[in-house]
Amino acid sequence: MARKFEIITLRGDCTEEEVCPAVKAIRGQSDPIYVQGRKVTDPELLAAFDVPPGEVLSEVPRRLFFPDGD
Repeated sequence: MARKFEIITLRGDCTEEEVCPAVKAIRGQSDPIYVQGRKVTDPELLAAFDVPPGEVLSEVPRRLFFPDGD
């Protein structure tokens, strides 16, 4: 039987074409939170961020965290 989760969006931005970067969580759980964004596939960028095996790097617009342009 599939588990059911109530997903809540903590921050989200659907202004781009069919791309909805967001920070989400599962209601009732304080940890972890999830980041939804475009998966980074550029090998040089992944190396610069030192992303280890088993992890992914996602990109989201800066305005998702800094809506006032900070």
